[in-house]
Amino acid sequence: MYYLGVDAGGTKTTAILADENANVIQVVKIGSGNVVSLGQTKITELIKNLLAEFSSKCKPENINSSTFAFAGAGRKPEREILEAALKDNRLRNFRIMTDAEIMHYSIFGSGDGILVIAGTGSVCLVRSRNSSGNGKLVQLGGNGFLLGDEGSGYYIGRQAIKKALDDAEIGRQVSLLTEKIIKFYNFQQPKEFVSKVCFSEHPQTDIAAIAQVVCDLAEQNDTQALEIINNASKALTDLAVKAIKHYCPADAEFYNITLGGGILQKDSVVERAFKRQMQNYNFEIVYHSAKMSATAAAVMYSMVQNDLRIDEAMMQKLKNIKI
Repeated sequence: MYYLGVDAGGTKTTAILADENANVIQVVKIGSGNVVSLGQTKITELIKNLLAEFSSKCKPENINSSTFAFAGAGRKPEREILEAALKDNRLRNFRIMTDAEIMHYSIFGSGDGILVIAGTGSVCLVRSRNSSGNGKLVQLGGNGFLLGDEGSGYYIGRQAIKKALDDAEIGRQVSLLTEKIIKFYNFQQPKEFVSKVCFSEHPQTDIAAIAQVVCDLAEQNDTQALEIINNASKALTDLAVKAIKHYCPADAEFYNITLGGGILQKDSVVERAFKRQMQNYNFEIVYHSAKMSATAAAVMYSMVQNDLRIDEAMMQKLKNIKI
């Protein structure tokens, strides 16, 4: 018996094929899996290419259960695109969720907790059984780069580019931050950012790519970079505070929070700023880490949904899977 777990984010897609004992058969890594930005044709092609990578080990119809966690899959039209693509590839017994949902599962299982993610985009997921959420997983934010993604890599990159353009318009001396991002793109002047964004096939990922440049400068106490990072972390703490105030019991002894995504990775400048800003609120916070990778969690979810019991040995194998 074979079980497939797929975690498709805005930057990359990873997949694990495992047997009924949680032994890894094969790991595959390919490009972005954001349903919204790719659209039906490219998503269908991505799934076809992904399954083709496993063809020498297992045909799609022989996979007992699979879980596909895709960025942008939280809305009905996008889920229907995925369902059609998966059925076209002869898959049976599959489940679709967002990449944020599988990350929440990798940390809290079916339990309560708040997950704030900042990668290419940003989103917050909260579950609390003693609140207005009624034990359901509720999403805050996650509305895409055109309508949201505050605090994300895209948000940080956009703020840096906008600052460079604003400075250029009034003839202000080129800042260190602007110098760094011009060099990153191999440009000559800030105005070239406009063409880069307007004619890019994936503007959100192209813009988010310079977030690390901003974070690195913030670590060096660059004033402009620090301002952008503080604005980003404030946007992310706003999501967490909204989750606590609207979906968690007011008299809770503490609140479980996990920070995820490349921008909020452990000991990053944004993570530290987030934790500092959360101290401004009268909340007792317990921070948690993921028990396993999101892709391994997708494999486990496939097994559980197929009524397979996960024993301690299998759990350890899943936790030990490196992506």
